[in-house]
Amino acid sequence: MNNAKNYLLITAVLGFAIGMTPWVNTNSAFSAESNLALSTENEKANASIIPLPGVPEDFELVYGFGATHAERGRTRYAITADGAVVVEKSRFVRSSNHPIVTADHSVAAAKEQDIRNSGPQQEFQQYQLTAGELAALWKNIQTTKFFGLKENYTNPHIMDGSSSFIYVKANGKEHTVSVMNTKVKAFDRIVSDIEKLFDKKVAK
Repeated sequence: MNNAKNYLLITAVLGFAIGMTPWVNTNSAFSAESNLALSTENEKANASIIPLPGVPEDFELVYGFGATHAERGRTRYAITADGAVVVEKSRFVRSSNHPIVTADHSVAAAKEQDIRNSGPQQEFQQYQLTAGELAALWKNIQTTKFFGLKENYTNPHIMDGSSSFIYVKANGKEHTVSVMNTKVKAFDRIVSDIEKLFDKKVAK
């Protein structure tokens, strides 16, 4: 599960980009220790990765998408230089939409029980890309000039809807592009490549 652990480390750093709450405590004293531990763990995880030919040794990609309200569900793909992929699907599950009155006819008690039975639900899947698949994805990132894209693209006339982001680390550079309720041709080309790859993986 080293790749899953590495994925969680990446997405913790990326929390700001997609509007999710990072799991690192923001208390100043605790945060300093947590960030140091996070950095150390990330270095250990990356040290165990053997890169596939055709991509930078430090290559990492995270692609996330879903409703702007995270409780409606989001999906994230984390890809590392060895071609390992961790897919996380998360959503907030409620035990019921309407509280059931308990034996003592207490609606309040039923609501409290309903809240206790509700919570986030996560599903993890793992895949492996071939050297050719990963190299083609990296080539498309370069062709679309991903590192030259703006950090944010949004339609100010739509408040809800959907959002997505792509984070890439390669050759010592990092860049995140977030898109909300609009189309960005270069961004969409990379998304299309990723989704086609995993459509094939799931179909097998």
